[in-house]
Amino acid sequence: MPSNENDHADRAHDSYAQHDNDGGSDGFSHWDSGLDISNLVEDYLVGIKPQIVIQAIYDRIEAYKEVQPSVWIHLQPMEEVMKAVSEIYTRWPDEDTRPSLWGIPFSCKDSIDVVGIPTTVGCPALTFTPSESAPIYQKCIDAGALFIGKTNMEQLATGMTGCRSPFGTLHSTFSKSHIVGGSSSGSAVSVSKGLVSFSLASDTAGSIRIPALFNGLVGFKPTKGTVSAKGVFPACLHQDCVSFLTLNTRDAEAVWRVCRGYDKGDLFAKAYPQYINPPITLETKPIEPHALSFRFGIPTMEALEVCSIEYRQMFSQAVQALQNAGGKLVE
Repeated sequence: MPSNENDHADRAHDSYAQHDNDGGSDGFSHWDSGLDISNLVEDYLVGIKPQIVIQAIYDRIEAYKEVQPSVWIHLQPMEEVMKAVSEIYTRWPDEDTRPSLWGIPFSCKDSIDVVGIPTTVGCPALTFTPSESAPIYQKCIDAGALFIGKTNMEQLATGMTGCRSPFGTLHSTFSKSHIVGGSSSGSAVSVSKGLVSFSLASDTAGSIRIPALFNGLVGFKPTKGTVSAKGVFPACLHQDCVSFLTLNTRDAEAVWRVCRGYDKGDLFAKAYPQYINPPITLETKPIEPHALSFRFGIPTMEALEVCSIEYRQMFSQAVQALQNAGGKLVE
C-alpha cells in the first residue's frame, strides 16, 4: 500500500491512460486498478473520478460474461449507476465530508430487497417486487456506495455448493473444475473477480463463509441481531445473519461499521444497549465473583460419557467458570 498520496499518484500514472484533452476527468480516461476500498479511496484522492471507475467495471463485467454468464440476476443499467454517481456528488460536494463508502461499488445477493427491483431468491416462482429496500442496503446507499446489481444464488439460499440455481451454475474463480460454494455464489464471484468492492449477502450455515473460502475472499458473519435482517428473504428465520464478502478484513470492518446497529423492525435484533452502535474500546473489566445471578443448563452426564476425556475436562472447566461467576447449574 502506498505510504502517501504522492506515491499513490506515481503508481496511478503508471496504471491509467492519459486523457486526450476532450473534456475528460482530471487527466485520466482509463482506470484498471484494484477495488479494495482503501485503494479506491486513494484513487479518488489523486483525481480518479467514479465515472471512470464505473465504466471500467462495466467493461470487466461484459468481458467476464465470456467466462461465467450467470453471475448476475439483475444488473443495473450503466446509465442508472452514472446517475447515482451524479447524485453522490450533489449530496456530498465537499470531499472532506464524504462518508466512508462514497463511490464504492457493491452488489447484493438476490435475497435482499431493493425497492422496485424483483427479488427472486433464486426461484422464479417466488419472485416479488418489494416496495421498500432492506435497511442493510439503504445504509450502504446512505454511506455513498454505488449499487451495481443483484447476484445469482443457490435457490432459496439453501445449499453450500452453488450448483443449484435456475439462473445458471457458477464455478470457483480459481478453477472451472471446482465448485463456487453457496449459497452466496454470485456475490463471491462478483467480489473475487473485481466487479465490485464488496457484496451484501446472508449466512445461515456457511452460505457466505464457504464461497469466501473457495474464491479467496473474507467472509464475515456478525452476531445475529447486530445487523438488521429485515428485508432479507429467510432460509431459516431463527439462524440467518446478514453477512459481508470483501477482499480483506479491513474492508469487512469498514462495511460492518456502516451496517451495524439496532433495528426495531428486526424481530431478532439485539435490544441491549451494548448492541446499539456499540463504542469501540480496548478496555475490558473482569467479572467479579458472584456479581451475576443466573441459571444455566448442561446435558445429562450420560450424554457426556460419549465425549473424549480431554473434552470432558474442558467442559468441566467451563461449568466451573460459570459457577464461579454466580451461575446455578441445572440439568
